[in-house]
Amino acid sequence: MRNAQQQQQQQQQQQQQQQQQQQQQQQQQQQQQQQQQQQQQQQQQQQQQQQQQQQQQQQQQQQQQQQQRAP
Repeated sequence: MRNAQQQQQQQQQQQQQQQQQQQQQQQQQQQQQQQQQQQQQQQQQQQQQQQQQQQQQQQQQQQQQQQQRAP
């Protein structure tokens, strides 16, 4: 009887350890997802800045053409 009780306790402890490992894996996956989201946001910001620079260049070219046309 005593031996049977000891074996049951050992099995329960092993199950608890497996549950802890699963929780750790889930946490790691969440961290990776957060990092990917941050990288995407940074890329979007860079693209917006490039578009603004292109618009400024177009405006400068238009001003130069108008000055040349003036007598």
